[in-house]
Amino acid sequence: MKRGACLLIACAFSLNAGAEATLLERSATTTELFGSESARDLARTLPVDRAMRFQLRLPDGARNGDRSPSGVVVFVKPESSGMFPANWGDAFDTRNLIWISADDAGNRTPTATRILAAIMGVALAGKAAKVDASRVYIAGLSGGGRVASQAITRYPGQFTGALCIVGADYFLPDEPLKSRVLERRLVFITGARDFNRREILQVFERYGKAGASHIKLLDFPRLGHEYPSGEELGQALDFLDSR
Repeated sequence: MKRGACLLIACAFSLNAGAEATLLERSATTTELFGSESARDLARTLPVDRAMRFQLRLPDGARNGDRSPSGVVVFVKPESSGMFPANWGDAFDTRNLIWISADDAGNRTPTATRILAAIMGVALAGKAAKVDASRVYIAGLSGGGRVASQAITRYPGQFTGALCIVGADYFLPDEPLKSRVLERRLVFITGARDFNRREILQVFERYGKAGASHIKLLDFPRLGHEYPSGEELGQALDFLDSR
């Protein structure tokens, strides 16, 4: 697809979101974001010359020139498009949150590459707007939720919280990382119609037994294996933002 067609699709999607937002397309290599030495160390996961493409959405305040630091939600999707869900605009704008999600990083992509793309997304968001380092969250849906749960437990220094929607894995590293993971805020979303519901409940229970005290389960009666509504999402974001 030609670049012009991609921009037209992005603009149309933004209008559908009802938030007068612009979904921006950005791309970067590990060299551009982290420097040549770090890029060489990461080359087995992502070649130094491979640019990852991201869909970036700034909150309403940042779009209108407000320089207050914004939080970041880097979202790992099960599909290949990093498009922003159409009904989430108000939830992000009222909480001053940036959305960023990689294209071509769906469930068929190796987990290590998806985690690296998420870390790249945080760095790229910081080039687009002033970021609140205390509000850097990783989130994902289904297989992307599993990646989000693995990312924060393996790299707790990169993210301050995680939102796992209808997909999550349990993992705790050895000390000293274990203590940092248990301090992070973790939210799990499932629903009565979600075929992963039993597994989500088990993962939530295991983290609780392991000593995680900042965890929340949102079990919605009508939710299936799908994106939650903006209102349901807002409950999760408010917990991540609570101190």
